[in-house]
This record gives sequence, structure tokens and C-alpha cells, in this order.
Amino acid sequence: MSDETFGQWLRRRRREMGLTLRAAANRCGFSGAVLSYLETDRKRPMFQHATIIADVFAEEGDTRPLVERLHDLQVLIDRTTFDPNPPMPEPDFICTTNGCFVKGER
Repeated sequence: MSDETFGQWLRRRRREMGLTLRAAANRCGFSGAVLSYLETDRKRPMFQHATIIADVFAEEGDTRPLVERLHDLQVLIDRTTFDPNPPMPEPDFICTTNGCFVKGER
């Protein structure tokens, strides 16, 4: 591990494994959105995420115990700056006292 952020490491490992974002998310049991947020360092992984990631994305031939792989991930996580308030996507609907409507279809 060089000076990569957690997300950079995760994306590199996913690509080295030849996995699409969706395929990798399925292996982990996450949504594609969660994995995307993790890969772009917009979300700090919860312990449960880190545990699964340490197992699924282990380097080939790495037979160290999971706790040692988790330690390596924690080093990456600790040196990564996560945005505490990542931008939220603009909703494509609007709610009024008359109900909720898809924008532009009112």
C-alpha cells in the first residue's frame, strides 16, 4: 500500500480482480451506491463494511488472519479525509400540500 486513500485502494483492487462495481457490490452484499461512495472516499466505511472488504478484496496469496488485513485497511481509513457532509443528489420529485409530484410532470 503506497500513499493511496482507502477509496483508491478499493477501486484498484476491484479492477485488478476484473470486477464491475455491481459485481463487486454483490460479492460484498452492498448496494452499488454504497461501494461507489466508499471508492470515492465520500463515505467512511463502517466496521461491518471494512470486515467484508478485507475478506473479499484480500490481495492474492494473502493468507494473513482477517484481523491483520483489517489493520492495514484501518491505516488507509485513518489517513483518508472523508467529507462529513457529502453532496446529496437533487431529488427528482417535489412534495407540496397537494401531494408529491415528479418534477416537470405537474
